[in-house]
Amino acid sequence: VKLGGTNYLVWSRACKFVIGSCGYKGFLTGDTTKPIEAGPSQEKWETTNYLVMSYLTSSMDPGISRGYMLLDTAVAIWKTAETTYSQLGSKAQRYEIRKKIREITQKELSVSQYYSTLKALWHELDFYGKYIAACSTDITSYTTWENEIRVYDFLGGLNMDFDQIRAHILSTD
Repeated sequence: VKLGGTNYLVWSRACKFVIGSCGYKGFLTGDTTKPIEAGPSQEKWETTNYLVMSYLTSSMDPGISRGYMLLDTAVAIWKTAETTYSQLGSKAQRYEIRKKIREITQKELSVSQYYSTLKALWHELDFYGKYIAACSTDITSYTTWENEIRVYDFLGGLNMDFDQIRAHILSTD
């Protein structure tokens, strides 16, 4: 997955999976710091830092990675990319995802592929817009409402072949 500017969430998760699985998560969080004393441990840290930096910049579109080449540490690249592209809690980002959900239709996709595409978008929406409930009743009501909206999203994009199923589901209210 290459960071292209609008796919930060997927890109950052892919990077965390790869870098974390190699045992280098601390280079992203800043928990793994450069040893003060020169020697083999400092050289090992520098080599690993360059490796993680290389992975991060290689996983960006060339036009984007160019802006990160002069940073000195993997954590600096990671934090700068996060600040620039994450848009966590952004209403604009949530709007764009809802727009994609409204526009997606099954077309040539199998039902399973269509559902998986919607599910990925719903996960992104959940990530960018966390609902904070005042009490357990609120969260239950909200979850029920949200799931109903998602059923409508799904049904609305199905091919015409599914009109009878759609009609049956909607008539059971």
